[in-house]
Amino acid sequence: MGAFSEMPFSKFVEIGRVAVLGDGPDCGKIAAIVNVIDQNRVLLDGPTSGVGRQAYPIKKLQLTPLKVNFAFNASTRVVRKEMEAEKVSLIN
Repeated sequence: MGAFSEMPFSKFVEIGRVAVLGDGPDCGKIAAIVNVIDQNRVLLDGPTSGVGRQAYPIKKLQLTPLKVNFAFNASTRVVRKEMEAEKVSLIN
């Protein structure tokens, strides 16, 4: 059973995962995943980069290795506070 010594993936779709948006008017901006709606969509919030809270397709996200700690369905104020505390900002 133990064919893999480590997990094959390191970036998961999870609460607090920081991602780069790949489509639409906010293309290239970062946001954090606040909630997983279903297997195709997540609820994002990016108060530090100007991305409003919105549902977004997972296929159009580029996940980053960064993860911020906040509760499931956290408010925009909490997301902003945690992203600023972790110094998560646009790298470009």
